[in-house]
Amino acid sequence: MYENNMKNTFQFTAWLLLMSNTYALNTFNASNNQLNIPSVNVGGLSYNNVVVTLGNVVSIGSSGQANTTAEGFWLGSTSNGFSLRTLALENNEFWSFVGMQSNGVYTVAGFDHGAFLMSGANGLNFFKEYYADNSSTLGYGTGTVIENTSINGFSYVGTSPVVRTTLAPINSSSYLYSKSPELADIAGTWTASSIAGVPTTININALGVLTGSMANCTFSGSLKERASGENVFDVMINNGMNCKASGLKQTGIAISYTNSYGKTQFVAAVVDETQKMGELFSAQR
Repeated sequence: MYENNMKNTFQFTAWLLLMSNTYALNTFNASNNQLNIPSVNVGGLSYNNVVVTLGNVVSIGSSGQANTTAEGFWLGSTSNGFSLRTLALENNEFWSFVGMQSNGVYTVAGFDHGAFLMSGANGLNFFKEYYADNSSTLGYGTGTVIENTSINGFSYVGTSPVVRTTLAPINSSSYLYSKSPELADIAGTWTASSIAGVPTTININALGVLTGSMANCTFSGSLKERASGENVFDVMINNGMNCKASGLKQTGIAISYTNSYGKTQFVAAVVDETQKMGELFSAQR
């Protein structure tokens, strides 16, 4: 996981086919790059109606078992040395921030955005991983969830070796997923860093109106409390003409929490409608 060389989405498609001992009527629609898999077996568990495009996870169907919930904000690490922050949402969407923690500062090297499915205590996820050089690739993972206790699993990205991931829920005194989000917690000026390490200034007013700038790029947008009531903000950004995603609207999420050094950590991640361009901002104060 999190290796950005040899990023080949067609190899990922082949892996999906190999995960099942038996598969029938897998279809690929060249007009929209969409792969439809009626059933896939991972670790003895069958998952139905998996729909993936070369560039975006569309949906994952049901496996027909009573499910453990993976919802919440999880902290952990990967076997190849990265610090992991994962937000699992009520609609089976997830965002994972991949970086390094050093001297109280969390520096992000990339992020994942995808969909997950729980079957009992076992999970399967498909995601797209975004990097600082504007590239991205598809990946998938499997894992076991002990509710409110741990997630342990494996992830596969491109041609990189399998990576073990270990997660535990964040301390409730630092962040409470079930708490209603409050714009007052994030309002003000943030001195942030983009996914590429570019210094960025972000201003958020009391109504959630957002403006920002980095290098020759200016952008604007908004943050609002998530309708489902979790302690997460929905984000919308309109990029100026000199931005990486020039002229594009991007949407995603933002979260703030207290890190282990007592600072307020702010992370926002967004992708465009086609899922080709991803950006992430990380700051603390």
